[in-house]
Formats: sequence, C-alpha cells, structure tokens
Amino acid sequence: MGDTAETQMQFLMDAVALGESLEGYERGAIADQLRIAREHFDLEGLFTKDEGFMNEDLRDFMNLKEDGTMNYDIRELNRTNGWTEIASFGAQYHQTEAGQYLNAKFVNVDGREVVINYQREVVTTYPDRGTYNYVEGTLRSSILDGGHRLYDMLPYDRLMDDLGYEVVLRYNINAEHIPNSQLWPRRN
Repeated sequence: MGDTAETQMQFLMDAVALGESLEGYERGAIADQLRIAREHFDLEGLFTKDEGFMNEDLRDFMNLKEDGTMNYDIRELNRTNGWTEIASFGAQYHQTEAGQYLNAKFVNVDGREVVINYQREVVTTYPDRGTYNYVEGTLRSSILDGGHRLYDMLPYDRLMDDLGYEVVLRYNINAEHIPNSQLWPRRN
C-alpha cells in the first residue's frame, strides 16, 4: 500500500472496482487481500478523503466471505474459523428491526461482522446488518480512546443518520453477557 491517503484511496477504489467485476472465489480473494492489508490503512487520512467510500463501498466489500458472497450460515460461524458470537450487550447496535428474539452478532478476527436473525438468516439490510470493522472492538477502542469508536462506531452512526434510520439499541438486560443465539428457543 502507498504511503499517502490519496495513494491508498486510489488503490482501494481500484481493488473494489476490480472485485465487483469478478465473481465467486476470485472476488472473495480480493476482499481477503484487502482484509490482510487493513493494518496498513491510514484510517484518519482515508476517512477524511472519502468517508462515504470507506463507510459503505469498502466496508461492504471487505465483509464478503471467501466465496465472494454474504451467504454466511450460522453453522459455519459456530465452527469458529476465527468467528466468535458476541454477547448481547456487544450486539446492541444491530437490534432495531429484531423481534422478540434479538439478532446474533458474529465477528471474525479479520474484521468481518455478520448478523443472524432468529430465523437463522443473514441480515443483509440496514440498520441491523453486519458491518466490517477496521479496528478490533475492544472495551478500550470502543469506549475510551480507540479507533473502533472513531472509525467503526461513529461513522456507522453518521451513515444511519444519512440514510434516515433511528437506531434502537437493545440487549437482553438479564443476560447481557450471554450471546443472543443461546437465548433463542431450540428448533425441533
């Protein structure tokens, strides 16, 4: 990746454009390469240059799975492969359109985030869909002084405002440290 935000932005835009022209595993491979490169991103410079691209186009592209789709399945997410279901409190931003049973949120060590509803379907629409995380969502980076708040949470809030959504934060108050899918009734 280039040294300046301008060079990085052009590289990222070109990579996404190329990836969008491909299908299947070729598309997924480009998304994977961008995820590997994320530690070298000048996030401050890139967000200053074009927050819209960073917050939608690039974030959506980097969230693709290996086959170039968003066809995640709760069984594959539960097999680990870098995936962890987040406790209810950490999934609260993805519950606006959830019903009685709150959505499950899974994060991968590479930044991907997938939200699954009670029907075990991937939520692919805003405001509840999963969004790629440029910075790991630790307590420090989420609340105190970190990049997750600056480059993932606050841009998400601005995007939801721009799209006209009022995000409702919800979590299981009596089970805030338990993943939401563990609170769903079992299927027969």
